[in-house]
Formats: sequence, structure tokens, C-alpha cells
Amino acid sequence: MWIALSLSLALNAAVLFALWRQRRLHPAAPAAAADEAIVIAIDNPMELARRDSRLAGPLGVLAPRLIRRRVYQRTVQVLAGELSARGVRARIRLMPPPG
Repeated sequence: MWIALSLSLALNAAVLFALWRQRRLHPAAPAAAADEAIVIAIDNPMELARRDSRLAGPLGVLAPRLIRRRVYQRTVQVLAGELSARGVRARIRLMPPPG
């Protein structure tokens, strides 16, 4: 048991030394500036949904959050397609609503 414990401590010390040496030889690069972002808020999601589907009106009364979510999901799909077609590499994420 003492041999296993000694080997474990020696191995941990060797790993820590290797990490310390690696950091000393190759210091981390300075942190990059934060990426800029574009935020899009759709002011008329229900109107857009009604344009695309006749069911959006009645369904919007029962489940407005669902309709808004679908409009935003569709917007992400359209943006991703358009940007890709123009050769733009972009990360598009749909963020949850605040609050």
C-alpha cells in the first residue's frame, strides 16, 4: 500500500512539474478582445407568422410564446442560409428571452 501511495505521489509531482514547465516555456497568449455581436429583435412576430400560415392567428391566441419561438427559429434558418450563400462563416445562436 505504501508503494502504491508513493508511486501515486511521485506521478502527481511529475505531472505538476511537466505542467509548470510547459507554462513557463509556452506562456498563454493574451486574451483576445470580445467578439462583436449583432442582436436582432423582431417587433412583429405575430404578423410574420400570420403571413406564413393561416393557423398562426388562432394558434397565436392560444400559444403566443410558441408562435414567437417558431418565428425566431425560422429567422435563424433564413439568416444562416443567406449568410452561407454569401460565403459568410457565422455562429448564429438563438438566446432565451430575458427574465
